[in-house]
Amino acid sequence: MFIHLSLASGDDAEGWSAEEIEEYSGWMSDRGRRWRDGGVYAAEAGADWYRAKFGPEAFGLHHRFYLHLDGGDNFWLSAEDGCEGVAQSKQKPAFDFGGPGARNPFSIFK
Repeated sequence: MFIHLSLASGDDAEGWSAEEIEEYSGWMSDRGRRWRDGGVYAAEAGADWYRAKFGPEAFGLHHRFYLHLDGGDNFWLSAEDGCEGVAQSKQKPAFDFGGPGARNPFSIFK
């Protein structure tokens, strides 16, 4: 899993499409929101940058969030819908993402 940082203002070639901006409902469960694959992004944005950058099997979900440090100097990602997590060292996994061999989406912060 990757977090791709982009703008939702229209000033970023790899940012949110007009459709993503219009339909955004950050408090809705991820299950009820629209997940997009490269074909959808190409149709909406008029370019195939998404598949070129992330591959033909990639898919995404636009999400507003922020990064911050807490009082204990822990690095956190906090999403608008309440999802959050702290990045952990490689010695101590932050979460159980499906058992042995599962990838931690916060590993990009290590």
